[in-house]
Amino acid sequence: MAETVGPVAARTISIFTGAVASEVKINCLTEANVSVTRGEIDTTCKDSDPTYRDFKPDRIEWEMSGTGNLAFDATNGANEMFDALIAGTLLTVHWMNDNAGDDVYLGSAYCMQWEASAPNEGVATFSFTFKGVGAITVATIS
Repeated sequence: MAETVGPVAARTISIFTGAVASEVKINCLTEANVSVTRGEIDTTCKDSDPTYRDFKPDRIEWEMSGTGNLAFDATNGANEMFDALIAGTLLTVHWMNDNAGDDVYLGSAYCMQWEASAPNEGVATFSFTFKGVGAITVATIS
């Protein structure tokens, strides 16, 4: 398939775990997020402009997070994210669709947060956050 032209439909993006070319989609996600943040070092001193703060860029950190419908029979769902958190398993995570030619954001990460919720109405849900270790990279889906 060719690279997607124009805006990418949000429903096509998901989070996957596993090695490149054998990644497995996390089941029944309703939301998939990736975030990259650069920290800052405050360099303001007594000689700085008194109205403005001075800073320099610092290290980069990144996260992937998702929310999904909870299904105990899922092959890669709430239970697998819970197990990864408890075991401290380093995972390869991918934020992508499954269209060859499009971009994928990927890296190694630990599951650092997991939550399940059961509202009075509707379906039970789960959420998780992966915190990246090392660089997040952009590649092309083949």
